[in-house]
This record gives sequence, structure tokens and C-alpha cells, in this order.
Amino acid sequence: MHPGPLPHAAGGGSAPSPWRFYSHPQLLTQILKELLDNACKFTQPGGTIRLEVQPIPEGVEFRIGNTAQIPPDQLPRLFERFYRVPTADPWAQPGSGLGLALVKQWVKRLQGHIRVTSEAGWTCFLLRLPSIKPSGRT
Repeated sequence: MHPGPLPHAAGGGSAPSPWRFYSHPQLLTQILKELLDNACKFTQPGGTIRLEVQPIPEGVEFRIGNTAQIPPDQLPRLFERFYRVPTADPWAQPGSGLGLALVKQWVKRLQGHIRVTSEAGWTCFLLRLPSIKPSGRT
């Protein structure tokens, strides 16, 4: 994900087809809240935060991105409990290092996947969740 505009699908400008996505509302809210809170916390003043939502065949894809750079060697540890990316001032941003570990557990509980990339000054969390139809619905 990059800070440029989203590409539009070819098709003559017709309105997109309606789609439905079913999930556990409390877990989905907590996941998005944590990812967006982190984006706000670690984006410098004047930076950019983007949230993109797109239907995919099995459910939905969320991309939460912000203008920030995480060193490549730190990316594999981001979802570890109590891990915080080392900075010059560890007290500059509050937090226990549990947020992303919880996000990973919640995503797993929803049978989804999450990954993170960080390059060229842009960090992006890609979250894919399957649609889970409520019982009694078709």
C-alpha cells in the first residue's frame, strides 16, 4: 500500500455491486481500533494515515497504512508479547507491547491472516478476514 490514490476497476463507471461481510463485531472493532490507534500514535505530525477496505472472494481485506518506517529486522517481532520497537526514547509513546500480540490472537480466532510491511517510509498492515455468516442466515 502506498499513499497514492486507489486504482479503479475497469467497467464503465457503474456503481460497485453491493456485498456483505459478516464477522464478530467486538473482535473486529478491537482489531481495527488497535491498528488505527497504533497508526495515529506512530505517525509524525503532517504524516498520512490510510484505511482501505476491499471485498475479496472469501471475505474482506483491510489495509491500514501510515507514514512511518519500521526497521526490517524488527518486523518479525512486532506480534510478540511485550515487544516494542527500540527507539531513542522508549517513553515517547505509551504502551505495554501487548496490542499487536492481541491483534494476532483475535485475527486467528476469526480465521484470518495479518502481515506487515514497511518500506520507503510507509508501513502497512494487511488484514484478511473470511466472512462468517451468522447462524440462521443464508
